[in-house]
Amino acid sequence: MDKYKHKDGTFEDSGNVLKGNLSVFSFIDDEGTHIAYSPALDLAGYGNTEEEAKESFSVVLEEYIHYTVKNNTIWSDLKKYGWKHSTAAIKEPSQKYLFKHNNNYSDLLNRQSYVKYGHDLEIPCGI
Repeated sequence: MDKYKHKDGTFEDSGNVLKGNLSVFSFIDDEGTHIAYSPALDLAGYGNTEEEAKESFSVVLEEYIHYTVKNNTIWSDLKKYGWKHSTAAIKEPSQKYLFKHNNNYSDLLNRQSYVKYGHDLEIPCGI
């Protein structure tokens, strides 16, 4: 079987992949926990350090992709979150879409301190 993957994990599939970039925000919550959060998928990881939060996020993302692919719900789920795709790429929702559909997004941007980074994303074709 061919492989498809996101940056920190691999899964098996019989087809090609759509590639994209996922925006992830890293910040410390009010209790002092480090959070890595993607408003485009409404997924988060956490830890005692930023690195732990990023690792936790990667596990959560891997499980999300694995579960939705296995249950044939990946594309319906991504559409629900405002994702678009072409023949070779997948694109996360716009800021305008996120402001309208994700209440946590504006709260996040109003925080005093956060770091935004990109996370490579590959989703199996045929979705």
